[in-house]
Amino acid sequence: MPLSDAYEAIVLNILYRSDTTGIPAGWGLALSTSVPTASTFAEVGTGSGYQRQTINHAPAASPAGTNSNSVAATFGPFSSACTISAFGVFNTAGTGGACISWNTLSAARTLSAGDTLFFPVGQLTNAVA
Repeated sequence: MPLSDAYEAIVLNILYRSDTTGIPAGWGLALSTSVPTASTFAEVGTGSGYQRQTINHAPAASPAGTNSNSVAATFGPFSSACTISAFGVFNTAGTGGACISWNTLSAARTLSAGDTLFFPVGQLTNAVA
């Protein structure tokens, strides 16, 4: 799961300087209509029935260096059609904030008006490579 430009320096400071400045109090799960980059994230518009979800993560597993969502997340119902290509973890569950990391879905999901998108516990995996 790539880190955004905004969080690369924060992670390095945590690891090598024990500096906890910038660690968010909570996490938000967001959906993107295109494949993100380290500096861009095309979040679904709030006028479509979409809202970020609060997300928590299980402790990291070793030696694989992975963790996953420890709570399920449901988005929708959507009021208009859209295609979801990726998910991102933000430093807030509300609007605004910064994307911390992101990953593409194994296959883009095309949603119609009235559809919901559900991610069960353990489906969204984070890895440090």
